[in-house]
Amino acid sequence: MSTPVPSPPSSGLPRWVAWAVVVIALGVRIGVLVAMPEGLNEDPDAYRALAENIIEHGTLGRGDVASAYRPPLYPVVLTPCVLLGEYTPVAIGVLHVLLGVGTVVIVYRLAQACRLGWGAVVAALLVAGDPILLGQSVQVMTETTATFLTALALWRLVRTVQQPTIARAAAFGAAGAAAGLCRPELFLWIGLCVPVLWLMLESWAARFRVVGTTVAVAAVVVAPWAVRNAVQFGRPMVTTTHGGYTLLLANNRPFYEYLRGGEPGTVWNARELGDEFGGHAAFESPEEESLTDRLAYDLAWNNMTAQPDMFAWSCVVRVGRLWALAPHQGSTARRVGVAVWYVGVFALALVGMWRMVRERDDPGGLWLWSVLLVVSITGVHAIYWSNMRMRAPLVPVVALAAAAGLLGRRAQAEGPKSKGEHDLDAWITPQ
Repeated sequence: MSTPVPSPPSSGLPRWVAWAVVVIALGVRIGVLVAMPEGLNEDPDAYRALAENIIEHGTLGRGDVASAYRPPLYPVVLTPCVLLGEYTPVAIGVLHVLLGVGTVVIVYRLAQACRLGWGAVVAALLVAGDPILLGQSVQVMTETTATFLTALALWRLVRTVQQPTIARAAAFGAAGAAAGLCRPELFLWIGLCVPVLWLMLESWAARFRVVGTTVAVAAVVVAPWAVRNAVQFGRPMVTTTHGGYTLLLANNRPFYEYLRGGEPGTVWNARELGDEFGGHAAFESPEEESLTDRLAYDLAWNNMTAQPDMFAWSCVVRVGRLWALAPHQGSTARRVGVAVWYVGVFALALVGMWRMVRERDDPGGLWLWSVLLVVSITGVHAIYWSNMRMRAPLVPVVALAAAAGLLGRRAQAEGPKSKGEHDLDAWITPQ
């Protein structure tokens, strides 16, 4: 067990550097929004429809029928945007710009808290220009919000280790729970972090105070969703009824056949799975939704156990798709550009992780929490359906590792802040 110590002074970058990073991030996000606004008029996963239903019927679902098919936080966040009527796409775009820039600011501050010096600028700019995050910023989907909340939870967790106070523990618990309510697989990451945090704290008093606060606050954030589902579905779910479909989508006979003999470069058509398990199924009752979810789980499990060799190979394929260098579709120039970006970023990230292992230097447990995040999301999507966009919450930790790989050893403490040193931490949450 390591003894938590106060974080050292940051490396003292001038104020203009921080503002330049914010301006660049803002310009890039707005530029993408202006260049590709059409995606905000679409609703591929029916999140906007859920937000509209909350306003019209007071129910997260379809009409008066409650649903837990999608996680609740993103449609709830969208409700103020939906109230603007014809300006809803613009409002969602503005929301995504703010969340995207917020993510960049958090990564910058996180790197500063871990004394990465100018690496803070590199990491922030890598997040600002990441192709996955830019593409998802003009889609009505969860990636932008989930990435922001994951970065926020990671930052608060690092600061909790550096200075284990109740306020920091509460912030971590709230951010982590909110992230899980946006992307349920993030609950697994939080579940891995909490016992490790317990072991990192030296005294029993600190353990009960910090970890107890984290768990209590997280429980308060999740409780309304769990209680609502207990009433509507007869069980206090903290995830969704969408898991069965995504597991079956990843493990069904037509997909296995495609993997066994499909043409290289072709894309499998999910419609082969059948309309009854479609991604936008309209259920007549919570009971029907719950039964369909369990049936999908059973069918997927039968396929996995009946063809263990294909299940194992499909896991390899899904991990490869999660960490793909380029999308399957799109122009050649776009695909090559994205691949070049990720080849460079991944190479630097590997160097950064190697240096961390060699130097045994892990300020605030940053690299430990990052590895747990990578392992948890990769593990989930090795079994469930996966594609490139689903690694969006991992972009901040990959960017931080890449920054460490590019610039080498972290900056050393330099004493009190200089007159021109920024303090963007106050933008998000008090120290």
